[in-house]
Amino acid sequence: METIALGPDWFPFHPFGGWTHEQGFTFVETLESIDRLPNLTRGLLEHGYREADIEAILGGNLLRVLRAVLPAT
Repeated sequence: METIALGPDWFPFHPFGGWTHEQGFTFVETLESIDRLPNLTRGLLEHGYREADIEAILGGNLLRVLRAVLPAT
């Protein structure tokens, strides 16, 4: 589970937000906004994902990659 991470698609200021909606793209039902993120967590748990894997998906993987590629300050 070291290769999956969430993108910024839920943010209202996302640069493609308006474009994707205009093109007919929609969000997954029950995940239409960031406040529904607990639905994703619940669904992953229900499908047998381990808590450590869920933590990685919800931000741990992204932080690990950023720490590896960005210079330390």
